[in-house]
Amino acid sequence: MSEKKIVTERLVLVPFTYEIVCSILNKDYESLGKLGYKSSEDWPHPDFFDFLPVLKEQLKELREPSGFGAWIIARKEDMLIIGDAGFKGQPDENGVIDIGYGFVKSQRRKGYGYEAVKALIKWGLEQDNVNKIVADCLIDNIGSIRILQKVGMSEVKRDNEMIYWEMINK
Repeated sequence: MSEKKIVTERLVLVPFTYEIVCSILNKDYESLGKLGYKSSEDWPHPDFFDFLPVLKEQLKELREPSGFGAWIIARKEDMLIIGDAGFKGQPDENGVIDIGYGFVKSQRRKGYGYEAVKALIKWGLEQDNVNKIVADCLIDNIGSIRILQKVGMSEVKRDNEMIYWEMINK
């Protein structure tokens, strides 16, 4: 991965490394501090801990993050980690990647979600092997619905629980 981070107006997005994942799994947040980040009280979300072992195994095989995994989202002003986002793996045989994200409650409704998702989508669409980005969200998750609409994703399907979205690379 040539670009090690994405910098937006108010955010810094950095791919998780093997070392960072191991530190978080060990609840060693001092290591994040040594890298210049501050961990907020409510990050990482308990659901993210379920994903960390999978991410650890993926990163163990790579020398460096590919960008198609998880990213830390930090506020530029103080490097406070306010969430995580990323793709759920390498593009499939059709060039499709799936984006997901989560933010700490105290930092929602401030435009950070839109800013981070927009930046990651831009990065994803710039990759040669990406033809489409997909996402899904709960049908009652108004915040995610607004973010996905605002970044230009199109709703393609919904069921009783989920809404499914896509953006085709032109």
